[in-house]
Amino acid sequence: MKLLKYIKTEKKYATMAGKALAARFGTSGKEGSQLEKNGSQSLVLEETCAAIRSLKIQGARNIALAAIGAMDLVASTSTAGSSAAFYGQLVEAADALASTRPTEPMLRNSIRYLLAKVEKKLYMNVAKGAWVARPSAALEKQASRDKSRALLHMKWIDGAGKSKSRVGFGAKPQKARMRKGSRQSVSSLKNLVKAECKAFARNMEASIEAISQFGAAQVPNGATVLVHCHSSTVVGILKKAFQAGRLNAVYCTETRPKYQGRITARELAQAGIDTTLIVDSAVATFLPKCNMVLVGADAITSAGDLVNKIGTAGIARLASMEDVPFYSAAELYKFEPITVWGKSIEIEERDIGEVAGAQETGKGVKIRNPAFDITGAKYIHAYITEKGVVPPASLITLALEEFNLSGA
Repeated sequence: MKLLKYIKTEKKYATMAGKALAARFGTSGKEGSQLEKNGSQSLVLEETCAAIRSLKIQGARNIALAAIGAMDLVASTSTAGSSAAFYGQLVEAADALASTRPTEPMLRNSIRYLLAKVEKKLYMNVAKGAWVARPSAALEKQASRDKSRALLHMKWIDGAGKSKSRVGFGAKPQKARMRKGSRQSVSSLKNLVKAECKAFARNMEASIEAISQFGAAQVPNGATVLVHCHSSTVVGILKKAFQAGRLNAVYCTETRPKYQGRITARELAQAGIDTTLIVDSAVATFLPKCNMVLVGADAITSAGDLVNKIGTAGIARLASMEDVPFYSAAELYKFEPITVWGKSIEIEERDIGEVAGAQETGKGVKIRNPAFDITGAKYIHAYITEKGVVPPASLITLALEEFNLSGA
């Protein structure tokens, strides 16, 4: 099934899991016409990965949904002759997608979700234990050679709490027996993938609605809110608060160097909200006029620290000085499981050309362009999640339950 045909025939799902893909491919331009001619797995993957890397698809939630949509397309177009070959194609696609943005755990967690569903169908042992993200010694060596597979790694813990050899996620299964059904037909696995992708998209829709409800309740009556960068989750909260008559005005930072804050400002203004766009360096000037700061999240660590768009940490510190509560709105899928075992989150550095060119700076000027920074938990009043509003110290409990890591 070609991508454009898929988007047209799966309208409700495509609106969610394929919205970003449709924006990228569903045109009369070069990419769109090329996909009409060639609906191959490799082309779908290449185009999707390129769109994520180049920020044509941006926002952790949109990236995760686009990745899940791409996985579904890879599955539906597979010509694999066996379930093992089909699974191998899914893993290869997962590896490619996982490597696009190193600071996006929601992307990897969504892929883990899907692959775990397929593996449960394929392997006897999977039904009796729990998936965890503990890196193995062998994986540590592999990580330097194959970062994307290291990012996807999940190690098996059986029902008795004993660590088993790695099953799936980029390696041939060891010490796990194929179910008799594998023999499972490729057709049945394709149907499974499509059903799980749709379920994931529905769950994301339910999560955003829950977060909007919880978040709107945190907005004081007549509040002025400062926001940074662009987050569809944050926009949803503010629209809900405005509809409830609680929100007075919003200040949006423009968010250099890609100006994602302009997207937020435009969406809020279109909703009828009093919106002012400010330069990033004006935060200290306007923050005293605000009742709260609200940002999204790209990743959350086991310590409750927030990884988000560069500039977030500075805003959080200023908010602390001004006694303005600082909130982050985030689905639990933005929790990074590898941090439970002391692994750090890689901070992506983007092309310096996004900041300035040599013709603008002259020779000899170095440029750094980190995409994210880390805000310490002590500066965060609370996380607004689909499970409720929780302080940073409590988020780890919710995350461990969500990812079945509590016994790891």
